[in-house]
Amino acid sequence: MQLSGILKELRESRRFSQKTLAARLGCSPSLVSSYETGERQPSLAMLVALADIYRVPTDYLLGRRGANPEIDLAGLSQQEIEALRVIVEAMRRN
Repeated sequence: MQLSGILKELRESRRFSQKTLAARLGCSPSLVSSYETGERQPSLAMLVALADIYRVPTDYLLGRRGANPEIDLAGLSQQEIEALRVIVEAMRRN
Protein backbone atom coordinates (compact mmCIF):
# COMPACT_ATOMS: atom_id res chain seq x y z
CA MET A 1 0.00 0.00 0.00
CA GLN A 2 1.18 3.50 -0.74
CA LEU A 3 1.59 6.33 1.76
CA SER A 4 -1.66 8.03 0.74
CA GLY A 5 -3.70 4.88 1.42
CA ILE A 6 -1.91 4.16 4.67
CA LEU A 7 -2.59 7.71 5.92
CA LYS A 8 -6.28 7.50 5.05
CA GLU A 9 -6.63 4.06 6.59
CA LEU A 10 -4.96 5.15 9.83
CA ARG A 11 -7.07 8.30 10.10
CA GLU A 12 -10.30 6.42 9.53
CA SER A 13 -9.34 3.62 11.93
CA ARG A 14 -8.79 6.24 14.64
CA ARG A 15 -12.12 7.86 13.72
CA PHE A 16 -10.48 11.23 13.10
CA SER A 17 -12.02 13.62 10.61
CA GLN A 18 -9.63 15.40 8.29
CA LYS A 19 -10.45 18.56 10.23
CA THR A 20 -9.55 16.95 13.57
CA LEU A 21 -6.28 15.57 12.23
CA ALA A 22 -5.42 18.91 10.63
CA ALA A 23 -5.94 20.66 13.96
CA ARG A 24 -3.57 18.20 15.66
CA LEU A 25 -0.99 18.72 12.92
CA GLY A 26 -1.39 22.49 12.79
CA CYS A 27 -2.31 22.52 9.11
CA SER A 28 -5.39 22.83 6.92
CA PRO A 29 -7.85 19.99 6.24
CA SER A 30 -7.13 20.46 2.53
CA LEU A 31 -3.47 19.61 3.16
CA VAL A 32 -4.50 16.40 4.95
CA SER A 33 -6.77 15.61 1.99
CA SER A 34 -3.92 16.17 -0.46
CA TYR A 35 -1.75 13.69 1.45
CA GLU A 36 -4.54 11.11 1.34
CA THR A 37 -5.15 11.52 -2.37
CA GLY A 38 -1.45 11.43 -3.19
CA GLU A 39 -1.46 14.95 -4.64
CA ARG A 40 1.22 16.00 -2.15
CA GLN A 41 3.80 14.23 -0.02
CA PRO A 42 4.30 15.19 3.63
CA SER A 43 7.57 16.82 4.63
CA LEU A 44 9.90 14.88 6.89
CA ALA A 45 8.70 16.89 9.90
CA MET A 46 5.07 16.21 9.00
CA LEU A 47 5.79 12.51 8.48
CA VAL A 48 7.28 12.32 11.97
CA ALA A 49 4.29 14.21 13.39
CA LEU A 50 1.89 11.77 11.71
CA ALA A 51 3.85 8.80 13.07
CA ASP A 52 3.68 10.30 16.56
CA ILE A 53 -0.07 10.92 16.36
CA TYR A 54 -0.77 7.41 15.08
CA ARG A 55 1.89 5.82 17.30
CA VAL A 56 3.48 3.89 14.46
CA PRO A 57 7.05 3.86 13.14
CA THR A 58 7.75 6.08 10.14
CA ASP A 59 8.75 2.89 8.32
CA TYR A 60 5.13 1.74 8.65
CA LEU A 61 3.89 4.96 7.03
CA LEU A 62 6.34 4.39 4.20
CA GLY A 63 5.08 0.84 3.71
CA ARG A 64 8.34 -0.72 4.86
CA ARG A 65 7.11 -2.80 7.83
CA GLY A 66 4.21 -3.59 10.12
CA ALA A 67 2.82 -1.30 12.76
CA ASN A 68 4.11 -3.56 15.49
CA PRO A 69 7.86 -3.78 15.06
CA GLU A 70 9.78 -6.70 16.46
CA ILE A 71 10.82 -6.38 20.07
CA ASP A 72 14.54 -5.84 20.47
CA LEU A 73 15.74 -8.68 22.71
CA ALA A 74 19.40 -7.65 22.63
CA GLY A 75 20.94 -7.65 26.08
CA LEU A 76 18.32 -9.93 27.63
CA SER A 77 19.25 -13.23 29.18
CA GLN A 78 17.81 -16.48 27.85
CA GLN A 79 15.69 -16.68 31.00
CA GLU A 80 14.27 -13.18 30.39
CA ILE A 81 13.53 -14.01 26.75
CA GLU A 82 11.73 -17.18 27.79
CA ALA A 83 9.69 -15.23 30.36
CA LEU A 84 8.59 -12.82 27.62
CA ARG A 85 7.70 -15.73 25.35
CA VAL A 86 5.47 -17.20 28.10
CA ILE A 87 3.75 -13.84 28.59
CA VAL A 88 3.11 -13.41 24.87
CA GLU A 89 1.68 -16.93 24.55
CA ALA A 90 -0.60 -16.32 27.53
CA MET A 91 -1.85 -13.10 25.92
CA ARG A 92 -2.57 -14.91 22.64
CA ARG A 93 -4.75 -17.42 24.44
CA ASN A 94 -6.93 -14.68 25.96
